[in-house]
Amino acid sequence: MPSKINVKSWAQFERRVRERVPDLLVELPSFDDAILVAGCQRSGTTAICRILKEALGMPDFRLTKDDELDAALILSGAATSDWSGRHCFQTTYLNDRVAEYDQHDNYKLVWLLRNPQAVVQSMLNNWRYGALVRLFNRCGSNELDVEEKRTFERFGSLPFSRLKISSLSYNAKTAQTAQVSEGLGPDRLFVVDYDDLVDEPEKFMPALFDFCNVAFDEKFLGALKRSKISGKKLLSDRETDYIDSLCGPVYAQARQSIRDVG
Repeated sequence: MPSKINVKSWAQFERRVRERVPDLLVELPSFDDAILVAGCQRSGTTAICRILKEALGMPDFRLTKDDELDAALILSGAATSDWSGRHCFQTTYLNDRVAEYDQHDNYKLVWLLRNPQAVVQSMLNNWRYGALVRLFNRCGSNELDVEEKRTFERFGSLPFSRLKISSLSYNAKTAQTAQVSEGLGPDRLFVVDYDDLVDEPEKFMPALFDFCNVAFDEKFLGALKRSKISGKKLLSDRETDYIDSLCGPVYAQARQSIRDVG
């Protein structure tokens, strides 16, 4: 499955694909009844996508070392897929182009939420700074106030702390829950919290599979684990309070879109 465009990293994708392709989901109509998995980065989207791919019997594309980058290349037309079965793609990379979901109708979207403490902590400790800056430039910077936006326009992300960049990026992506909920009905959108899938898998996992029209196997009940955090990576009280204050209300608002699965 050779790539049409030589892209092996997200930085290359930004320059060679995103800035040149008007529709990053242009090839989505080629994959009837596809499942898309999205939400804020570091919210468990990769884990959920891999579970669904395993349930569907999908092979790994192996275009790059990144599952989501492979999906981005295929859906944007920069690469091809010769898998004849049903597809599942991770699409958190849309970021500021989230409105593209409304341009297509032959898919189901699983939208992951996760508590801000876990997400921001992961962004701070487990994510490359370049990836965080790309997300901030596309989404998080929109959350800056007027004066901060002037600073951003002059100096980019450099004047802002990594904690602020991570928290605002979380808010921007999590707030998109309302946008996708407005554009897609309950037959095409399933909003679920990663923590609910971990804490109550017997309730939420079968509901997720039922929404996707994928046969459920009880082996998936124990597939998700709560992330383990070493002591040196724990957030300080100041950081915890900052995240709670800035991101807590956005997370609470987004959780209102979670459907009752009984």
